[in-house]
Amino acid sequence: MVNRRASHAGSWYSGDPRELENQLENWISKAKFEKKAKAVIVPHAGYAYSAPTAAWSFLQLDAQTTKKIFVIGPSHHVYLPNCALPVVKECETPLGNLRIDKDIVTELHATGT
Repeated sequence: MVNRRASHAGSWYSGDPRELENQLENWISKAKFEKKAKAVIVPHAGYAYSAPTAAWSFLQLDAQTTKKIFVIGPSHHVYLPNCALPVVKECETPLGNLRIDKDIVTELHATGT
């Protein structure tokens, strides 16, 4: 599989790129910077529930120095005894695809967890 499709676009968040970008800009504009962070843990619920918290969290990161972003989430459908790693090259989003760092995936896979 080359891409992971944006399966929740249009339900948990807007599938329309222009609308989604406007929503994201609105949430970010309402958030305020308080303290520079090296890492954040952000909720992954639908944007109607979690977007203000996510916007505040991301605003604490310095985009100029952030090198990698890890998306970690639970499986809602099957039991996983270990960490699941992507087998795709990119994840689709309404705003463009996100490239997966295959070197890091390979390194994580080698740990056996």
